[in-house]
Amino acid sequence: VEAEPDELEEIVDSHKKKKLAKKGIVLKSKEEKRQLRREREKKRKARQKRGGTNKQPADAKDFDDFEDKQVFGDTVHAPPSLNFKMRNMEEKMAGKASSLLLAQKLNNKQDGGGGVVKKAKKEHLSMAKKAMLEKERQRVVEAYRALKADKISF
Repeated sequence: VEAEPDELEEIVDSHKKKKLAKKGIVLKSKEEKRQLRREREKKRKARQKRGGTNKQPADAKDFDDFEDKQVFGDTVHAPPSLNFKMRNMEEKMAGKASSLLLAQKLNNKQDGGGGVVKKAKKEHLSMAKKAMLEKERQRVVEAYRALKADKISF
């Protein structure tokens, strides 16, 4: 049994719904979902009564005209290609191309900025420093093994 939401919860929920709606996400209550499910079931049953169990709804696209006729044993030399141009794609991408990281790096290289920065080489450690690091590594490995042995014994 669900408790009745108070005013604060309703306000918080409405703010969440508004934020998600800006992103294109619509939250529906259980009641709304139930109503939509019932409507879908009614439409499905009506289609079955009309005799079209596998018919598509009127609003679905008909892709029958895009059908390719293939014969068994055909040789294919390349995958199919789509020969159409996306509308407004150039307009959407016009301002974004200049902000690419690679484009910035290449522009710096052309301007004499040096381009890609190389990593500094690893410095050579003294024997004392190496010995100290090895001792610390051994201590950590032993602590890890002891921890694992404790876990296994339980």
